[in-house]
Amino acid sequence: MDPMFILWSVGAPALAAFLAVGASFLASRRLPKSEPPRYLWLAAAAVGLAFAVGSPGILGRFPTWPPAQAAEWLPLLGLAAVFLGVIDTLVHRMNFSWIVLTLMLGLLAWGTIAGPLGSASKNAMGEGGVKAAWIAACAVLIILPALAARHGAAATTHAGPPVALGLLAGVSIGAIIALAHTAKFGQFVSLLGLGIAPFALMALIRGNWPIAPGVAPAFAALHSIMWLLTHFYAPRDGHWASTALACLAPAGLLVARIPALSRKPKAAGIAQAVACVAMGAAAAVVLVATAPEPPADDDDGASLYYGLSD
Repeated sequence: MDPMFILWSVGAPALAAFLAVGASFLASRRLPKSEPPRYLWLAAAAVGLAFAVGSPGILGRFPTWPPAQAAEWLPLLGLAAVFLGVIDTLVHRMNFSWIVLTLMLGLLAWGTIAGPLGSASKNAMGEGGVKAAWIAACAVLIILPALAARHGAAATTHAGPPVALGLLAGVSIGAIIALAHTAKFGQFVSLLGLGIAPFALMALIRGNWPIAPGVAPAFAALHSIMWLLTHFYAPRDGHWASTALACLAPAGLLVARIPALSRKPKAAGIAQAVACVAMGAAAAVVLVATAPEPPADDDDGASLYYGLSD
């Protein structure tokens, strides 16, 4: 594999994420471990930053404006996730923080449907009420898992939530590659794994690193967006149940809210990992069981990456 490709699609996003989280970690080194780290807003940019920095390396170029293909929207969506993460972290202690987050997620969903899913909304979602239902479903599958992941991650501040989301990213990489018949969109999902990895490491070192504000919703929203893009643009027809299960998988963090686990942080963290991975694996199983064979003229998924212009 081209060393420059590895540098720009793996090394650069990983470095960006670790620098963002590391700066917060170093600023907090003198604080008691019971206190949350300083500059959480800076660390919250890590997931979106890794996605935005690594996407041009996978694309092989910087996107044009306006983006001509669905994949060219992804760096911009990464920047939107940076904004979402930072703002959510800054306002998360305020009573209206959920309203702000929901509005930002709504804007992100609207941008996704109007941008990279624009071709799908014109050509693959039908007309009238059917089209409206598809659009509403896409918006719900971006907004709802992000809100649920934030609420679930707030129940535990150790390594459980970032490990759970990191493992989920690994499951999604394999499933998306199988559906898309190309490694390209799997590589985009790997950027989410690179973005969440520093939080798992810092939580293991420090023992207390909340990812509920900013980080969990940004990860969940981008994870849903990648599944929706693959569902509509992959050469194989994705099954709606598989895509919905995969999009909802970050909501598995909610198991930590079960009363029996609320006072058992280690057990809650393990349960979160099991729940997220189980939902992701269930999506993969449904995908394998229902996906038809690719057509004889299958282009190995090239249309997913190159042919998404109207």
